[in-house]
Amino acid sequence: MTRFREVRSAIMFSLSVATVFASTAWAGTYSGGMGTTINPYQIANTADWTELSGTSGDWSAEFVLTADIDFGGATLTPVGNAGTPFNGVFNGNWHVLRNAAIGSAGQNRVGLFGETGASARIQSLRLQNMSVTGYSSVGLMAGRNGGVVTDCHASGAVTGDSGNPTDNPFNIGGLVGYNLPASTLSYCYANVSVSVTPGNFGGAYIGGLVGVNDGDVLKCKAAGALSVPPGTSGGANVCGGLAGYNFWVIDESSASGAVNASQGDYLGGLIGYHAASLTSCSATGAVVNGRNYCGGLAGYSEEAITDCYARGAVSGADSIGGLLGRSNASVTNCYATGAVTGTTNVGGLIGSAGGGSAVSASYWDTQATGQATSAGGTGRTTDEMTYPYDVSTYVGWDFTTTWMEDTSSANGGYPLLKWQTPPSVQFETAASSGAESVSPVNLTVVLSQASSQTVTVDYRVTGGTSTGGVDRSCPPGTLVFAPGQTVASVVLTVFNDAVGETDETVVISLSNPINASLGSNTSHTYTILNEDPPSIQFDVAKSFGTEAASPATFKVTLTQDWHTTVSVNYRVTAGTSTGGGVDRTCLPGTLTFAPGEVEKTFQAIITDDDVAEGDESLVIGLNTPVNGMLGARKSHTFWILNDDGLGGPTVRFGEATASGAESVGTVPVTVALTKPMGAPVSVGYRVTGGTSTGGGVDRACPPGTLNFAAGDLVKTFNITVVEDAVDEFDETVIVSLENPVGVPVGSPASHTYTILDND
Repeated sequence: MTRFREVRSAIMFSLSVATVFASTAWAGTYSGGMGTTINPYQIANTADWTELSGTSGDWSAEFVLTADIDFGGATLTPVGNAGTPFNGVFNGNWHVLRNAAIGSAGQNRVGLFGETGASARIQSLRLQNMSVTGYSSVGLMAGRNGGVVTDCHASGAVTGDSGNPTDNPFNIGGLVGYNLPASTLSYCYANVSVSVTPGNFGGAYIGGLVGVNDGDVLKCKAAGALSVPPGTSGGANVCGGLAGYNFWVIDESSASGAVNASQGDYLGGLIGYHAASLTSCSATGAVVNGRNYCGGLAGYSEEAITDCYARGAVSGADSIGGLLGRSNASVTNCYATGAVTGTTNVGGLIGSAGGGSAVSASYWDTQATGQATSAGGTGRTTDEMTYPYDVSTYVGWDFTTTWMEDTSSANGGYPLLKWQTPPSVQFETAASSGAESVSPVNLTVVLSQASSQTVTVDYRVTGGTSTGGVDRSCPPGTLVFAPGQTVASVVLTVFNDAVGETDETVVISLSNPINASLGSNTSHTYTILNEDPPSIQFDVAKSFGTEAASPATFKVTLTQDWHTTVSVNYRVTAGTSTGGGVDRTCLPGTLTFAPGEVEKTFQAIITDDDVAEGDESLVIGLNTPVNGMLGARKSHTFWILNDDGLGGPTVRFGEATASGAESVGTVPVTVALTKPMGAPVSVGYRVTGGTSTGGGVDRACPPGTLNFAAGDLVKTFNITVVEDAVDEFDETVIVSLENPVGVPVGSPASHTYTILDND
């Protein structure tokens, strides 16, 4: 590892040089802010980011990301370099930067942040579909990190490419290329595909999270696959699912991506070469195509490992183990279960061991690994190692604070580390309600238990009867639970209108949890209780009946029940019929709705005379509402269909013409008998003309037959009007009656409906 030590010395020298040659570029303006803790610069768009990357004089200021930014595949310039590291604060505020490329073959210190200094802090930032390419110290978030990176997530691809076929790239990580001494990565997650273009010189340090770690890695996860293709010769390629080379503390962290490194000499599911403290960690990805020193957890270990496990398959040549390829230090309370294959020095737990190796209370599954021997540890059967555990397995392990029994087989029945049990996130209740005057409304979302990691969950409106922007507002968003936090709220804004309407609902759902699982209450229904008085109106705007159909009954409704008595007056206001018993009798009156009642009726007496006359109308209006308001249908037109002097009963349309806006939707058309029949009769109907186009273009009205039972007087069929966005003339549809059975067709025998354009 001489080459690495030389690189490390060069790094420290570069940091000193950077302090001397700090940039003095002018300060930027951005989308607001002053660059201070209280008033940080605001990054809201691509122009702001371009300004930040080109204004090194601001690289010690404080920034906040105020919106997601999609770079659309643009190539970005790293913020911070060897001469002027970024030493400010960048708060991502849980927003996303996505779709950008950074760096090129042969370039050093490549990442969104090329290099960060000891005072730097990058937090709560998400990167999606980002790609980074470079030679040395290459990572999506930072090429070299000297400060703190916390609560950050990244997805995309990192490629190590020296640009020289005689040299290999090194310090290549999914999130950070090189984590410098005294630096920290915490609560971070990388799902990044990491690969290198090999040369003729070995020594590539590659990790799913960090290529080389010389600082603290706490509570981090990596899920991306690592790939080193054939073609590399010379020294070792050190590859780990989380870290390639580890010189300092890694605690409560895990890796699940596969490590596939042809001719790799130090390959581990979590760490390639381990030379520091490692506790409470796990690896589940496969380690394949290795050469020497390959292990499910670490390829080569020089320091103590405690309370860790590996479950991925491992294959290679020499010193191949389910947990460690080579052990030169203590191993305590660990286990391995993945299939292990190799040529020499192959073990279920440890492939080969040096003089400093000491293994205690550690086990491997002899059946799952396919290995009966190991250079340390105790072999047990699958039944002995899975829940319920045999008394001879996991002896002395702490199942109170460190480990937990896998009673649900989430880990195949093998023990889980306590920190790996994610909390569930859900709404506190499935439903609630409130008056429309109450706003904003905080809908509580809870975690089942406190987490040591930042938990996020998305939310959005997924249903309900309310209208967004009219009745309420709740834009999609993300809730963030800081470590230890168990309660957060979705904010719903309710608009207090003056419309008498029914209660309305909004359904908000949770999705895409990170570091948590969804609980049972994944959606919440909030009911907006109307406080406005109800609207009072007729149930329909018009109706029909013959002189013989007496009395005529009219229904008046409330849009909702009300907590106090509601009343409304009614009286005849117009029409061609004559009152006083000549054509009809309908005296003024009052309808009274008790609390809980929503409909009332009144009647008009129709006079059945023997006068041959035209159809006559009766218009009744509502007025003087008390504890309510008049609705849209505050008047009703009743048509008295003449049934005298017609030479016997006939079947006819209720009216010859009608019209309505194209937004009306469904139009009922009335067909009536002039007298009730003693036996069933029928009549057909179909479209026979008009300027509108059928088939669902302007309207739809398929042919049909109306069947009148004995005693029936009125039947209806529907015309469906299609609302389009075309500015056009009013259009008509003509429907005619045909094929009567048991009764002749009278007049009007056709009905013309005019569709009034509203575009």
